[in-house]
Amino acid sequence: MKQHIQAGTQGGLAVVLHAHLPFVRHPEHPRFLEESWLFQAVTDVYLPLLGLLKGWEQDKVPARLTLSISPTLAAMLSDRMLMSKTGDYIESRLELAEKELHRTAWMPEFHPLAQYYYEFYSAAKEDFNNYRGAFLESFASHQESGTVELITTAATHAVLPLLSPNSGSIEGQIRTALRAHRKWAGRSPKGFWLPECAYSPRLDETLRGEGIDWVIVDTHSIQQSHATSRGEFDHPVFTPSGLAVFTRDPQSSAQVWSRECGYPGDPNYRDFYRDVGFDLEQNYIEPYLPCPGHRGFTGLKYHRITGPSVEKGPYDPGIAQSMAATHASHFVASRLMHLRLTDRNGSATAAPILIAPFDAELFGHWWHEGPRFLDLVARQASSLKSRLKLLTPSDHLENSVIRRDSEAKRQPTTSSWGEGGYWEVWLNKRNAWMYPRMRQAEDRFAALLAKHRSPNSSVAEAFRRAAAQLLLAQSSDWAFMIRPASENQYASRRFLEHLNRFHSIADWIETPLSAVGPQFTEQEIFPLLDLDDWRPPQPRKMKHVKPAEK
Repeated sequence: MKQHIQAGTQGGLAVVLHAHLPFVRHPEHPRFLEESWLFQAVTDVYLPLLGLLKGWEQDKVPARLTLSISPTLAAMLSDRMLMSKTGDYIESRLELAEKELHRTAWMPEFHPLAQYYYEFYSAAKEDFNNYRGAFLESFASHQESGTVELITTAATHAVLPLLSPNSGSIEGQIRTALRAHRKWAGRSPKGFWLPECAYSPRLDETLRGEGIDWVIVDTHSIQQSHATSRGEFDHPVFTPSGLAVFTRDPQSSAQVWSRECGYPGDPNYRDFYRDVGFDLEQNYIEPYLPCPGHRGFTGLKYHRITGPSVEKGPYDPGIAQSMAATHASHFVASRLMHLRLTDRNGSATAAPILIAPFDAELFGHWWHEGPRFLDLVARQASSLKSRLKLLTPSDHLENSVIRRDSEAKRQPTTSSWGEGGYWEVWLNKRNAWMYPRMRQAEDRFAALLAKHRSPNSSVAEAFRRAAAQLLLAQSSDWAFMIRPASENQYASRRFLEHLNRFHSIADWIETPLSAVGPQFTEQEIFPLLDLDDWRPPQPRKMKHVKPAEK
């Protein structure tokens, strides 16, 4: 049951977390570097997040969080093999921490940290075993109790405006995601996380047609579309199709994301990059590295950020946790000041709402103290006697006096977040070679579907497998990772691998040489995939009207 959000509050704050990882599954390797992304995220982010939601429910904290879980991440969280490997990962971290207790016994600056990690991974092991891999079901239960609103994103996190406009690829990404979400979450989402906040006006009709009420865009998408004033970004605008478009609050984002003034850069917080996987002897640390023979992150980090120099001081968890409390207080106070200024200006026609969207992996993975920060923001806001409420964009739309059908319609401009603000991160000189190849595959798939309106069972199965490979090739992650040279090889290989598999299946559909087409296991992550999601709507048949007799 959804918690009641008290009317007449000074304003609202919507913390929107986006949880996403590319689909990575390699059962042929006992240890695979890219699989460790999932193991680390489960341990550092998703388990603490579930604990945070459970604590809010137990303590009756009147706060609500919005959480987007991508279909690729959902598939991995429900995969038995990957969850088994995750359990092994946590067990190995606990083993390493126990070894470190002995190694650091006579090192007073590091021994307390070894004890800290032993307790951290002991708790993670207990929590992981209690959930028994049922992470999606657990998040869905918190949705039913009211602490979280679950939404989804595109099937494989494609930058939707960069897909072929007339191939059905945009519709395929959106509808496949919605089918997958409804299966595990038990209901249709009201909001939709635009991958990389990449927005284009041509997305509106499809999203509204699928029942989506709202999306979030970056600030400049509204700034570029019309003249703005103070308070303009504290309310949604409505597109001609009726889609509510919320805007990322730049001040909230800067206090967390900014390299210059963001909280995670405080010198007392744990340094992410300094890890024992790089510091200790290779033979000693080898069993705990994410990939055999290659240095990498183990999760045990003994140093704090300290400053820009190479030299780093020892990490003190107690001081860091206290600093998280200080930053949470500052964050809440800053939001209240913003809302007071908005209210004093008199521009608001309804209670304002500040939208603070972040990648979920920031909280716990990159910023170790992030989960505590989030928890304290919610608890401190709830103690302010309703002057600030943590709610969701859907709550705001339900409680607002603004009516979708009566407001003047406005059209946000094409945009994204990230460097440059117009998807330059995902389309630049290093990765531009991908898009002609992807566009060719998208158009080929559309042409094949047009030729096979009613395929037999074997051809339909081949189509579904081709669609799965096309979806996986469209992931924004490959273009993102191709930009840094360190991850170029894996991302390029995955992109080309999925495209080659797609074309192999498409060749078979055109000229089947055997009774069974090529088989690839990736199709299993989209069990509800429907080919009609790529097809244009069928024109309505006009009834024949007999002309009136003279």
